[in-house]
Amino acid sequence: MKRIDVLLTAFRDGIQSAYGARVLSADYLPAVRAASDAGIRRFEFGGGALYQASVLFCNESPYARMDAFREASGPDAELQVLSRGVSLVGLEPQGHDMVGLYARLLKRHGTDTVRNFDALNDVANIAASGQAIVAAGLSHEPAICVTDPPPGSVLAGIHTPEHYRDILKAIMEAGTSFGSICFKDSTGSMRPSGVFETVRLARKLLGPSIPIAWHTHDSLGLGIAAYLAAVEAGADRIDLSLSPLSGGACQPDLISFWHALRGSEFSLDIDAAKILAVEESLKKSLSRYRMVPEAERIDPLVLFYPMPGGAVAANANLLRDQGMAGKYDEIIHALGEVFTKGGGGSPVTPVSQYYIQQAYQNVSYGTWRRIAPGYGRMVLGYLGKTPLPPDPEVVALASRELRLPPADSDPMTLADRNPTNSLRAVSSILRQRGLPEDEESLAIAAICGEKGLRFLEGKASPSLALDPASTKVHEAGSPRAKHAAGGPTSGAVPGWAPAQTGTEAGSLSASGDFTVLLNDRAYGIKFSGEGVTVDGVSYAYSVLDGIDGDLLSRQAALSRTASGDVRAEAGEIRAPMPGMIVRINKRIGDKVAVGETVLVLESMTAEIPVNSRLSGVVVDLPAAWGDHVEAGQPLVRLTVVTHESIDAVSQAEDGTLRAGDRGDTVIVESPIAGLVLRIYKAPGERVLAGESILVAESLKMERPVNSPVEGVIESIRVKQGEMMGKNQSIAAIVRKGVRP
Repeated sequence: MKRIDVLLTAFRDGIQSAYGARVLSADYLPAVRAASDAGIRRFEFGGGALYQASVLFCNESPYARMDAFREASGPDAELQVLSRGVSLVGLEPQGHDMVGLYARLLKRHGTDTVRNFDALNDVANIAASGQAIVAAGLSHEPAICVTDPPPGSVLAGIHTPEHYRDILKAIMEAGTSFGSICFKDSTGSMRPSGVFETVRLARKLLGPSIPIAWHTHDSLGLGIAAYLAAVEAGADRIDLSLSPLSGGACQPDLISFWHALRGSEFSLDIDAAKILAVEESLKKSLSRYRMVPEAERIDPLVLFYPMPGGAVAANANLLRDQGMAGKYDEIIHALGEVFTKGGGGSPVTPVSQYYIQQAYQNVSYGTWRRIAPGYGRMVLGYLGKTPLPPDPEVVALASRELRLPPADSDPMTLADRNPTNSLRAVSSILRQRGLPEDEESLAIAAICGEKGLRFLEGKASPSLALDPASTKVHEAGSPRAKHAAGGPTSGAVPGWAPAQTGTEAGSLSASGDFTVLLNDRAYGIKFSGEGVTVDGVSYAYSVLDGIDGDLLSRQAALSRTASGDVRAEAGEIRAPMPGMIVRINKRIGDKVAVGETVLVLESMTAEIPVNSRLSGVVVDLPAAWGDHVEAGQPLVRLTVVTHESIDAVSQAEDGTLRAGDRGDTVIVESPIAGLVLRIYKAPGERVLAGESILVAESLKMERPVNSPVEGVIESIRVKQGEMMGKNQSIAAIVRKGVRP
């Protein structure tokens, strides 16, 4: 009788698929101990969406979680993580330094095996990340993403057992060593006959000694049948879960498959009674959480509108967070066309997220009116090579909307070209914010962005998948590392009083946290030493006695320039789509230039910069960090600066300069080093003082480079998509002058 090895996925894929990974580790670690005591020896314990969810929703360090899991499972357990090729556990490709660092951290925090996949099945991405995994001393398990496309789809000729065999052959020829191979069916849509043939061809190619694993979800109800076909064809290992984290969007249940094998030539070699006891304890420990309804059901529509099981709960929760749960079915139905026109990459993270982001755009704004940034970068080749060429019209739209040319190299090389995304740049950000620069903090900041930084600063708060009907209160501490945030504090409200520092002004010598209501709107205010933080935005402050009318008048006129006529008007920057505010770049009183990024929204897991179409001064920020906003909701209010005329610049009727009839030429130098993202001006165009010439990405932020003078662009000296250095000449401007 052949013993089939089991990878228990309950504590990674299970909680991700059922609860969107919004579960505190303290609530499932006792079940990990029980499962280990019951004889389970191989666990999936990290990676995938659990990494970011630990930070974003659970306020826990992913590395502290891994350490606690190792302690609970025991030193002899085989612990495995899931990694997304060169995107690691994020949505964007990383450079060689970050890929290497992440692999070393996995080794440091108890990992034995890395299951390593690329959603596009681009072998170059698998090989590049696999080299770092092997170099770190970890066992490498490449995973080939498989699926059954919608019936009648043009992709049916691509996603076949023969195609997957050819990918496996290419992995073997790439030269990166591996200890086992996995086939990963994220939607659970592959027919048992296709499963059997895929494993049969792989076994013939690999020989008898290299283990083959099969991974599926039970979204279509085919999980048990798929696993039976896999083991009959020669698979050695399958992925199973535990109730209540089994069935539906999760993996099939361990007990169910144990029963399916009874009387056959295969065995799981488990004690069913002990496993049932583990399941019972797990149900009790998770009783305060609410499972997403979409994750519990078998949904045959998944075959026609592919949605990976691991993303069902996460996306349903995101739509609920944004008040858009009613659009779930409509968005799911839009996935089929997005999948086909995008080149047929397997619907697994991060590509599955790009699919749903684009489906969301198509439903919200009209079919193919807008391009989601991640989806656009995918069809342009920035994630790697898609199985089929994407639709040419979609590619053209993406290039136009994102102002990006098609990629000219592989993802890791492109990431390496941008030094603002390097570990050195991330380290600089940590230093600027007074945070430790240990390797764990570097990885969290690089992968989780601004939310990771707020977590490291201790400013994050949990957003768990709790059942509103549950009255249980959880007091147990979850694993936290030195870079993990603590919970809210309470205590008596301290007093405060002006501390005079001069004859006119003083500063508040205060400390403590307050909630202040202004016009029925709540603001969270934290005083600390000489600074104050309002809704997560830090300010320096001082106090004046009485009302200083002159000072207030001068502030209202901040936008007036030294020369030229200026007209002040009210203006608003509104949300382009529903989402959550994850970064605010401006404060009240700050100047804003055309094209400058004033804040960043997160919508359907994508960060969307909100750029100003106005120049002016911020007078109000009606939305705060962490707020969920609706499309069209005011985010920033400005006093807008409008120059009455620029006619004094000598120009011909076609807008070009007249020779010998102009002012002096000003060379504009870049104040920063960065990647040129967008260029707003062209030779011959007018430009106002303070207006943005281009926007660059530096230290993971969009930063405008503005004109210091009013005039006409004579030349632009950089190109979109290239790196520019600090103090590099980027443009020449003929200054506004007086005609002789």
